[in-house]
Amino acid sequence: MVFIFKSQKAILIAMLAILAFIIKGMYILEPVALDVKTNNYFGDVLMQIFANTPLKAQYVIATFIILLQAMFINWIVKKFELLEKYSWLPALSFVLLTAALPQTNQLSPQLFANFFILAAIWKLFTLYKSEYSNKHIFELGFICSLATLIRFELIYLLPLILYALGVLRVPNFREMLLTLLGFITPIYILASFLYIFKVQDGAIDLITRNFYKFNELNWGKYYTWIPLGLLVIMYLAGAIIMQENIHKSMLKIRKMLRIIIILFPVTIAIAFIDYENLQNNLIYILAPTSILVANYLLQPRWYWFKELMITIIIAAEIYLPLMEKYDIHLLAP
Repeated sequence: MVFIFKSQKAILIAMLAILAFIIKGMYILEPVALDVKTNNYFGDVLMQIFANTPLKAQYVIATFIILLQAMFINWIVKKFELLEKYSWLPALSFVLLTAALPQTNQLSPQLFANFFILAAIWKLFTLYKSEYSNKHIFELGFICSLATLIRFELIYLLPLILYALGVLRVPNFREMLLTLLGFITPIYILASFLYIFKVQDGAIDLITRNFYKFNELNWGKYYTWIPLGLLVIMYLAGAIIMQENIHKSMLKIRKMLRIIIILFPVTIAIAFIDYENLQNNLIYILAPTSILVANYLLQPRWYWFKELMITIIIAAEIYLPLMEKYDIHLLAP
């Protein structure tokens, strides 16, 4: 499977879509309404749009959204040459990671908000020696603000963005103010709308959220985390390899890779802020993780081992939902 997606052929988009629907097939054919809670007004509004959509259709739409995000990640990696070779492995890694987290297989505000995280990464990297930097900097703050309106915990992306500006460019107080102006603009427009039309119900929900105890989460049975555990191992290997070889890259690539590596612990912190929605929030981590997993898979060493790992992961992601649903135990004595 790895050697197939190392190619650059466009036909692999179709193969990726087929693979995504196969490994998520059990969730689509036998959908279960997982608990999706929102922590602000606009998250509720977004989910209300799909409230009357059949559950199977919601899972199909979510799978298409995941495929779009996978292709977006792949495009970012190609455009900014983040990895030594262009392939479809970042997209494959993202699809496998989402399949390892059942909560990401249905529609949720976090799934939509993840588009803004990807857009923020794209805009950040566009800023490196850009001729129209002021435009991109304002849009960067604007994107972060839109993400915050959907999921309030994503406001913590703002400090990361300000830090990343200092990494990619010479620190500039004016550019930081422009980022803050872009962040404030959607909120100002929204506040004006709420005031003019005397809509007050969503105003308090927009800025309030609740914290819940960690032990209230339902983590499921231990074996359902096997695919994710293998992917985490590959992430760590990819991060170590990237750190070892980062000095060989051009200065521009080194700065971008440093942001990708820092983005991982930041998104983990953001995911854990809202404990009740932690399993949904884990999707924030998947963009930087998929790039680092792809970096590991691209390395020529231990080729057979990587093929074996990916095969086990795909088989587990197909088999484990079947085992859960129909109590099938192929490995039982």
